[in-house]
Amino acid sequence: MFCLFFWPNWKQLDAIPIYISMVLGMYGCLELGRWWGRRQLASNQSGGNEWIGIIDGPILAVYGLLLAFTFSNAMSRHEERKKNIIEEANIVAQAYWQVDLMPSAVQPQLREQIKDYIRSRLNCYRLRSDATAYQHALDRSHQIQDQLWHSAVTATGSKTARSDASCILSSLNELGSLTTSRKILAAFHPPAIIMLFLLALSLVASFLVGYQVSTLKKKSWPHIVLFLAFLAFINYLIIDLEYPHVGWIQINDVEIMIQQIMENIPELKNIN
Repeated sequence: MFCLFFWPNWKQLDAIPIYISMVLGMYGCLELGRWWGRRQLASNQSGGNEWIGIIDGPILAVYGLLLAFTFSNAMSRHEERKKNIIEEANIVAQAYWQVDLMPSAVQPQLREQIKDYIRSRLNCYRLRSDATAYQHALDRSHQIQDQLWHSAVTATGSKTARSDASCILSSLNELGSLTTSRKILAAFHPPAIIMLFLLALSLVASFLVGYQVSTLKKKSWPHIVLFLAFLAFINYLIIDLEYPHVGWIQINDVEIMIQQIMENIPELKNIN
């Protein structure tokens, strides 16, 4: 399970291998703890059971707190990314309307550049699972954004431009700020040591639970399955929220949100 963080392209792995590796790792530690506890009982070293409440309690409490705080922070960053995308779509739609204030000679060019930008952004979201293709699409998006900015600056500086035409520059400037924010949000994650420590505590917690149930004669498979599935899924959700498009929790609905915003502009309804 820890090898996932040292795999060069682990962030592009599918959800299933990540989740299965967590379940297997935790089950292995649970069985190891159960085996060790039964071995202690077989050798009449039952004194270890007296330590269960003293040692296990604080460890499991720290694990629960770390799990809760990490999940909460991951969820907050996920919502911030979605908010950034919605703001970007609104600003692009606003800039498209503001093209009407520009000289009529440059309006077709500016509208086409805005459409190209929208296509490039949608293409970025569609290619997030492929790191190389995504980077090419992102570079293309930045290139179109620069071209759009220079075209708008030239148009607003012409003699035929209206006095209020410069408002489009404010929108494009906000768009540039959002681009910078998006880069920061994409790179802003908890230190790898925190994620590794969380996974390590998951294994330790599984071992301790296995040790505690070693006194029972029979396994309760429903309880074991629920315990492993629940904790493994929470750990997986944290990773998936931190790195969208790794697995099940993807911002694929972004494309739908952008298109819904664009529906206010007839010319942008069916853009793809």
